[in-house]
Amino acid sequence: MLRYREKNLLGTRDVLAEEDEVQPNGKMFKKLELGDYRWMSYDEVDCMAEDFGRGLRTLGQPSGQSLCLFADTRAEWMVAAQASFKQSFPVVTIYTNLGE
Repeated sequence: MLRYREKNLLGTRDVLAEEDEVQPNGKMFKKLELGDYRWMSYDEVDCMAEDFGRGLRTLGQPSGQSLCLFADTRAEWMVAAQASFKQSFPVVTIYTNLGE
């Protein structure tokens, strides 16, 4: 960890605009205009995961009990997953784009 602590780990980009584009098969495709990457280092992500995991413990999440993450796949999801792994919480994922 110390060797890479200042290196980039997770990059995110803001959505600047959205445009619906009709595909040849008639389906609608959402085209996104994205901003520049904003990076978090290994050290920043590790600190966030450590704090989040400790917060879950403080709220009463017991070790070994599954934790359900209902969220889009994004940097915050990864931090929450890493926080769970650090505290021995098995992760169950439910993705928002799966529908009912």
